[in-house]
Amino acid sequence: MKTLVIAEIRGNENAVNSLREIVPNEQVEAIFCLGSILGGGARISRWRELQDGGRPPTYPDPVVQEQEKHDVRFLELFFDTLAELGVPCYHVPGWYDAPARLYWQSAVNHEVVAGKVQGVHLAPAFYTSEWVVAGFGGRIVERENHEDYFVVEHPAWEAEFGLNFLRRFKQRRILLFHETGLPHEAMHRVIDHLIKEYKPDFAFVTSPDGRIEDRRIGRTLVVTPGRLAEGSYAVVDLRQETVKAVWTGR
Repeated sequence: MKTLVIAEIRGNENAVNSLREIVPNEQVEAIFCLGSILGGGARISRWRELQDGGRPPTYPDPVVQEQEKHDVRFLELFFDTLAELGVPCYHVPGWYDAPARLYWQSAVNHEVVAGKVQGVHLAPAFYTSEWVVAGFGGRIVERENHEDYFVVEHPAWEAEFGLNFLRRFKQRRILLFHETGLPHEAMHRVIDHLIKEYKPDFAFVTSPDGRIEDRRIGRTLVVTPGRLAEGSYAVVDLRQETVKAVWTGR
């Protein structure tokens, strides 16, 4: 039962189009997407400028408004492509996928029309009768901050308590996470705690530095797929519990 794990398209249209080749060539039966579909651009620069200057953000912001039309078009391209691939897809938003309302408007529209494209941020979905898939999107931060206009950030406690619904399910678990914005080793502490708490069979998570790796936390196989924008992805066999890391050098 081979599945495709992808993350961080970063507004790269070639990366989206590459899925039309990857899915049939790798013969995958499902896709798990860990977010950062959008590239951010001027919106991210504006957020960093405000943070560095210690200034509070204003809503709405003209920089964000200027970029919205482009971001909506790219989200439509991405979700249209997923819908056309004909395999189930489960996704969470990433740090770049703001304003979150644009992401979810496009995602929900495609879920209603296509059915096989399902958002699992703080929500369960089923992959066959054997698996329950859930996740927590955006950047997990240690400070008490919730932001979904310039970037998508949530405090760590939201992830810990928001996934409690998983305890109701007897199916095997797959968890999707974006990342923490902390250095890789510090990120492990946050993500590892959530994995130990909910004990999924598989956990798919991005890394701030874009690395590709797989490791074990107890019985959980943790896979970091790299950035699809740079030609990296992972093929995970849920039956054999094997990982094939791919870098095409795009």
